[in-house]
Amino acid sequence: MMQKHLSSSKQIKMFIASSLLVFTFSTAQAIPINIPELAPPAPGDVVVDTVTTQPVIPVGNWITTSQTTTENINGVPTQVTRNAKIKVPNNPKGLVMFFHGTTGSADTIDRSGSMVITNALYNAGYAVAALDSYKRYGDRHWDPTPDVVNNQDWLRVKAVRQQFLNTTGLSNDTPWFGWGFSWGGATTYSMSRMAALEGIPMSAIATYSGPGTQGLIDLANPLAGEPAFNPPPVFQAVLENDLTGKVVNGILIEDNNRPADMIIDHQTLDDIGATYEYHLGVEKLLQPERFLRIDGINQTQAQWIFDQLVTLGYIDANGLRTLNLGRQELPSSDPDFVDLATDFTNLGLSADLAKSINQEMKIVWARHTVSDEFVTEHVSFFDSQLTAVPLPPAIWFFGSAIAGLFGVCRQG
Repeated sequence: MMQKHLSSSKQIKMFIASSLLVFTFSTAQAIPINIPELAPPAPGDVVVDTVTTQPVIPVGNWITTSQTTTENINGVPTQVTRNAKIKVPNNPKGLVMFFHGTTGSADTIDRSGSMVITNALYNAGYAVAALDSYKRYGDRHWDPTPDVVNNQDWLRVKAVRQQFLNTTGLSNDTPWFGWGFSWGGATTYSMSRMAALEGIPMSAIATYSGPGTQGLIDLANPLAGEPAFNPPPVFQAVLENDLTGKVVNGILIEDNNRPADMIIDHQTLDDIGATYEYHLGVEKLLQPERFLRIDGINQTQAQWIFDQLVTLGYIDANGLRTLNLGRQELPSSDPDFVDLATDFTNLGLSADLAKSINQEMKIVWARHTVSDEFVTEHVSFFDSQLTAVPLPPAIWFFGSAIAGLFGVCRQG
């Protein structure tokens, strides 16, 4: 049974456009697309930002573990440290494991959007864990290869999970979930595949600014030699100004009219019997109160930050973006936000405060980041899977085939 939530009024146009795009490119070669900058929106095209005026501060305490080894990296003996951390509430009902994005680390989870989600999950009774990818240099990507024997990231995830089960209030019966951002969002798909193959399936996964349809479809199509298994329910949150390239049917698709993240082929998801929930975050009209989320910032300081953004030409006096947003060659070093951080450090702010301002602006402008706009829906989605009874693989596979022949009802 499929669960779906389209959080944009553009859902019909988006579905038709995305379906046509997938159809158009599925048998063609990749075509270079010249993506112009994203021009500022018209005043009536954005909604006012509604945000809590309370600072975002962590709840619960992290328990951190580290492992340091000396490894040969590009011919040079190098000391490598890999960290993992977890916070566990009383009587935990589930374990959520976070996978960071490109160049990230376990500490990525402490950015404001991720922290709000972590706090909500913790307060709802979930233990939350984060760990570094195995690769600790260069892009620091997770290995997506579905190889339960040789994939070092999977072996580490499995070992860290078992360590936490042995040393906290969790048990082998505790349901576990994947949650990932960007490359880490793609990683949740491969990790859930390997978890199922190892007999410890995830109850559900959540992706933020991560892959679109294809990752879920891949889960429903076993590789050679793999048994069929039930793909986990997926919660997808994407942002309208995120132009990070994504792959559909082996073709890198980029489109200026909507984020590549939004290329969601709903009909195919219906055909494979997928359970998913989809949310689209849109650009907001900035308010000074947005910066009260930064710990230590008061109303006067928040107004000063807002006024500086006006003076620097990023927004107008009403909070409407006046800056053209660039293409995002590398989302982890988006040039527009590198410039913004530099402008604020030049004004005498610390690098950490400039990064915090940067993070809030990415959320408001619906750029490549973890937005907490749908935090309530995220927690509810995970809660809804705690009592779900997974179908045996054979029954699920048969049911998916029937759904493919006759279609399934859509709930919207």
